[in-house]
Amino acid sequence: MNKNITQFVAYLFVIVFALTGCAGLGGKLAKPGKAEQERFLLYDQYTTYLSRKDVLLKDAFVFGVSSKEKILAITFDDGPSANSEKILSILKKLQCPAAFFLVAENMNSENIEQYRDPIFETYIHGYAHENYTTYDKEKCFTEVVRARMVFESLGIMSEYFRPPYGAFNDDLKEALAENNLKGILWSLDSLDWAGLTGDGLAERVISNVKDGDIILFHETPWTPDELERIVTGIRAKGFRIVPLKHLLLFPKCPSPCDNQNSSPEN
Repeated sequence: MNKNITQFVAYLFVIVFALTGCAGLGGKLAKPGKAEQERFLLYDQYTTYLSRKDVLLKDAFVFGVSSKEKILAITFDDGPSANSEKILSILKKLQCPAAFFLVAENMNSENIEQYRDPIFETYIHGYAHENYTTYDKEKCFTEVVRARMVFESLGIMSEYFRPPYGAFNDDLKEALAENNLKGILWSLDSLDWAGLTGDGLAERVISNVKDGDIILFHETPWTPDELERIVTGIRAKGFRIVPLKHLLLFPKCPSPCDNQNSSPEN
């Protein structure tokens, strides 16, 4: 348990640093809340990060879709991991489709087999779990290609890419376009990465789902504990959980924070 706490603290520090640009150690995390647009339920600091991004840059990525149907997709980041088997087992039991954004350097011919079930999709979450916006243009392109080649060597022709930490800029946008990859983000953040567990985790997701949502989960040790309850709760509200590829057939919805008048920071 102490190891899990240490990993969580380290992960939390890195994501705050990556998205806020805080160089000091004294900054406090903002409380999670809604973006200005009711369509999204994002972490406050990520909302601030997005508000600094140019609209055209954001529009190159998909946060959610516009659908009159009660459909949505659930996604998991950071696998393969020690928690993959438990998560996948629960989803198989519920026959619940899910998309997994995997870290290429963690993948091998053995651990990738557990994702081969037809209800699962596997997409790219980078070669290493690094902030791509810290790379120069050449390094950014190289790392995207490196990740794609690992997937292809394992027989996976991935067409979607989710940047670690949700961090993106024009260099990443160009690198993805040159590799025929579409950038996928999310519209509903479960906050499991931030240590939200139990009733809080289940309530945050079930109470806030909307048509066309892309829900963000992670392969944390505690996410599986509420997964069956979350899936059952979503379905009880009349939503269908569909493969991400199916959801993305619908038009993308407007990007979050497009209504804010702050200076672009690419």
